[in-house]
Amino acid sequence: MTEPIFIYNDKDGVLAVSKPAGIVTLKLASECGRIRNLGCIAKNDKALLSYYKEEKEKDVYRKMDAWSINYNILKFLPNNESTINIKSETCIYRITKKKAMEVGSFLHFQKSGIELKIYINRDHFVKENFYEQSR
Repeated sequence: MTEPIFIYNDKDGVLAVSKPAGIVTLKLASECGRIRNLGCIAKNDKALLSYYKEEKEKDVYRKMDAWSINYNILKFLPNNESTINIKSETCIYRITKKKAMEVGSFLHFQKSGIELKIYINRDHFVKENFYEQSR
């Protein structure tokens, strides 16, 4: 088995990408062995590493109408034109790393470390609606 690539590692846990599958996992020290799957990193159609994850529409952060992205995953993407792709039940939301860094904001929940998240209002994403594609 190939060793994972560590994105972030501290006293609170480990954020890693498996090779060659690209699965991103988070293992918190406080959760005794539970491993969370946060999505995957793979090359997109322009051969750039990009981040892909699935979310439920009900899990959007309502106060800002925003999706959250682990900041350490965002920083790990090597190219500003890499894309973040969030698939929900209704559509796919896409944004470049550069734009996410420009328009995203941090909230008071976590200021640093392994669970630091950046929140991006859904209006900043390009949306591909499943219903419109199938027509």
